[in-house]
Amino acid sequence: MKPISRELLHAWRLARSPAMQAVLDRAGLPEPRPTWGVDWVEPDGALYRPVAEGGRVAAIFGVWQETTLLDLVAVSLETRAMRRRLSLALLLGHDRLEAAHRSSRPLTVFPDPLAWLAAERRGGVVLDWRDVGFELGDVPALACADEAMALRLHRALTGFAGKAPPIFITSRQAQEQADVRPIHPAAARHRAVQRGLGRLA
Repeated sequence: MKPISRELLHAWRLARSPAMQAVLDRAGLPEPRPTWGVDWVEPDGALYRPVAEGGRVAAIFGVWQETTLLDLVAVSLETRAMRRRLSLALLLGHDRLEAAHRSSRPLTVFPDPLAWLAAERRGGVVLDWRDVGFELGDVPALACADEAMALRLHRALTGFAGKAPPIFITSRQAQEQADVRPIHPAAARHRAVQRGLGRLA
């Protein structure tokens, strides 16, 4: 068994222990699955490492590419800051890329794995913004919850490939513009995003 597989198994078992139930409840986390758990961690440069004593409690998510466990990502339950274990994975939710290409529907990008988990893993989470274009540069379209994330995606993808895919905002509070044809049931405020992008030029 690979070391990261052992670490993920340990995190899952720890999350299922009665001692961690209050922690999961406070964080609003569902019943743990073998794909994620919790552990105590500390920074290790730009990465993280598990610790036997001390550290901060974090949710640990396995990051797969096809059927291979490629990396782990730790998410602080207090701040939602993320760090990878090996710095190999670029995107959490890689399996959703194929579905986005096949259906020509937007891939929803979540700000962190906790939001992704709450949405039943229907989308992805960017783990490395420097190389995000390798994964998202050619998707038909992207969707996210707010304008700040839309602008961050636009900057990262334009810098990588020169042109970002269409980006939609899925906020329920947003008012859909009459002259925008939505390509996603929750797509809205496309015109506002375009205005924001124009200010970046």
